[in-house]
Amino acid sequence: MLPGVALCKPYEQGDFDNLCGLYASLNAIQLVTVPARPISRVDANQLFLSGIDYLNRRKALVDVLENGMDYRRQHALTRHMAKSASRITGISVTVEQAYPLGKPRDGTQTQTPIQSTDQIMSGIAHRLSLGTAVIIELRKTLYHYTVIVGISPSRVILFDSDGLHWIERRSFGICDRGSQLRHCISLASLIEVSVVST
Repeated sequence: MLPGVALCKPYEQGDFDNLCGLYASLNAIQLVTVPARPISRVDANQLFLSGIDYLNRRKALVDVLENGMDYRRQHALTRHMAKSASRITGISVTVEQAYPLGKPRDGTQTQTPIQSTDQIMSGIAHRLSLGTAVIIELRKTLYHYTVIVGISPSRVILFDSDGLHWIERRSFGICDRGSQLRHCISLASLIEVSVVST
């Protein structure tokens, strides 16, 4: 479990705004920075407005409010907000796409291609053990961005803007593999948020 979970609460989105992606970015940044420097409500508001301004300048705000975000826009927004957070907190926040185009981040092909949800969950658990927050997009039953903060044998623990606390691990599948389970995740939607150690 990420240490930041005990130190802060997730910011929550409104009922009609479709801004779960922006809140996922804000919550992930908050989680990874809070052990070193808690983000005040004023700073969080500044980060939120930075995200809104980013979307507005790209003429994407109305589309996001109506339809939500695809993973490319989510990744770009999270990168932008991480830069703002670095400026505000003085802590270097980094953002990486965990599986660009379904391949490991370092660009190499794994010896064994990812075949199972268990492999993905193991990778996420490893990232969490390093203090990295992981943003995912849930699809099928929900179309929703959230932050994974822990994984148990039976549950995926969330730090969520819509009040979700956990989802049963057995209900997850990989969209890229045609999963018919209740929730599927796209490998391309996994975003890692971490701080750079000095």
